Amino acid sequence: MCNQICKILREEDESSEIIQKKLEDLRVSLSSGLVVAVLERISSYPKKAPMFFQWVEEDRSFIIDGRVYNAMARVLGREDCIEELRDVLHKIRNGRHQLEPETYIKLLERFLNGKMIAEAVNLREFVLDCSEKPSPQDFVLLLRKIVVNKDPELNLITRVVRTFINAGNSVKGSVFGTVLKSLSSVGKLGECDKILKAMEEGGFVADSFVHDRVVVGVVNGGRLDDALEYLDIVERSGIVWIPRHGHL
Repeated sequence: MCNQICKILREEDESSEIIQKKLEDLRVSLSSGLVVAVLERISSYPKKAPMFFQWVEEDRSFIIDGRVYNAMARVLGREDCIEELRDVLHKIRNGRHQLEPETYIKLLERFLNGKMIAEAVNLREFVLDCSEKPSPQDFVLLLRKIVVNKDPELNLITRVVRTFINAGNSVKGSVFGTVLKSLSSVGKLGECDKILKAMEEGGFVADSFVHDRVVVGVVNGGRLDDALEYLDIVERSGIVWIPRHGHL
């Protein structure tokens, strides 16, 4: 039966109405295993998946479970199906299902490889609302991916840090050190003060060592006046300054 359903869905020139009619004529008894198998086989036809899923949802004798929703999410996790994916994630949450770790990892990797950073941030926030928490390593990975963009979205940095802290975690200075290395790798070390400000707006508390590295980074970026102004602001804020002048 899986082959018959997939054959119908792969017909390129047929309208949604015709496809729905052909599926109905099969008079198939749906199961989670069958639906998942079909979704996996039509993953290269993502625009056909919503047609199939609509047909599945209209079958009142079949109750969609978390396994099916996860399979659907894996098919729709691409740039041209984002709205459909958001709808499925909404149904997962409302139905008190969980986004499986396999699904989360697959979607996150796809978004990051496709430079869909905002969607990766949205996905992580979605998972943080569930009982299955993503790995702390994902937090650092997202920060690194954001800062190496040609025009990094500072609000995404703030969001990533804020949600990480709100989940009961603390951001250590070593995380900022990792961010600095990423900035240096793309020749943007001189912008580290802007990155730190975005992180602080998310709740990160920088110590004197972090501030010292920012001053050195801004100087290395050719912004001496900005570095002096930054140093003055830090000292006036009451932070005990302990210059280390170490390597960035």
